Amino acid sequence: MPPILLVEDDFSYQRLLKKFLEKHGFEVEVAATKSDALRWVRERRFELVLLDYWLPDGNGLELLEELFTKNKHLPVVFLSNYTEVRIAVQAIKLGAKDYITKPVNPEELLQVVKEVCQIKSPEQQSSPTFYPGESQGFQETYALVEVVAPTELTVLLMGESGTGKEFFARKIHALSARQAAPFVAVDCGSLSLELAASELFGHVKGAFTGAITDRQGYLEEAQGGTLFLDEIGNLHPDVQAKMLRAIQERVIQKVGSQASIPLDIRIIAATNEALDIRGERNFRLDLYHRLSEFRIDVPPLRKRKEDILPYATYFIERSNRQFHKQVEGLAPETLALFQNYSWPGNLRELKNLVRRAVLMAKGPFLTPDLFPEGFHV
Repeated sequence: MPPILLVEDDFSYQRLLKKFLEKHGFEVEVAATKSDALRWVRERRFELVLLDYWLPDGNGLELLEELFTKNKHLPVVFLSNYTEVRIAVQAIKLGAKDYITKPVNPEELLQVVKEVCQIKSPEQQSSPTFYPGESQGFQETYALVEVVAPTELTVLLMGESGTGKEFFARKIHALSARQAAPFVAVDCGSLSLELAASELFGHVKGAFTGAITDRQGYLEEAQGGTLFLDEIGNLHPDVQAKMLRAIQERVIQKVGSQASIPLDIRIIAATNEALDIRGERNFRLDLYHRLSEFRIDVPPLRKRKEDILPYATYFIERSNRQFHKQVEGLAPETLALFQNYSWPGNLRELKNLVRRAVLMAKGPFLTPDLFPEGFHV
């Protein structure tokens, strides 16, 4: 079974989670500090890191960024108290695959670990199911998807983390003439500055220390299809310049090579915040205009209240299959709570809450007592 690194400074909690995962066949190493975790990652390869936020020599967000500079494909699941859900949302923005609220339910943990450990790299991820919403906000967004999909326009998806921007990107690809070609998703937030150009454009043998063979970049892997650049605002200005040239001239050059490779791809970009085209982060205005030939704003869940019940029902059905349960739906008082909540984590938060509640449910409906105390506000 895949080796896992558990980063948790609470010894009793650490021991409990380690024992549970080892019981199910996983090999688990533990670290109680940032420095211990970084040492483990230097010494061996892990398929998953379970990362708590509170650490004695820093915090989990800091460690997350340092881990991704060493291995941008390293799957990380964030552990946080429900009152810290905004921190967990930030972890997702930085590149974490998922988060689990504490106290951790062991069965939920096992399900998430099994799902995430199947993810090796962005290009190997299976296409997620596209489930339509019922709100006017969703219908207006989807109408724009249908309009732009058959064209070759670049698309910029704007929306908060967890609103489903990748789902819309995949749907644009599926409705386009490129549907039979690759859809390659890249999380720009997890690209290290040193290797971003190599990851995106490829490199030739000997281009830099460690380049022992030629390698295709993500743009070349997407030939004939669609390249989805998530969190595009995280691209370094030097890489932005290379990306602009690739889009304008429809060619790429691998790192260490002068040869030009013709490029036939469609680009869809996404960001969870307005691109800073004049401030300190200095996103190139010319690249922004190239990426935003057609802009789609994906509304947050709090502005799509009509979607809460159908999505909750969908997540209940999925969780029933995963956990072999028979939950029928939400209790009326739970639906009222859902409708009055602000959903800072959007659909991802809704999915996580429902999954946990289904796992813990004893009766046919999800009642308010199945949800964290911090949710009842």
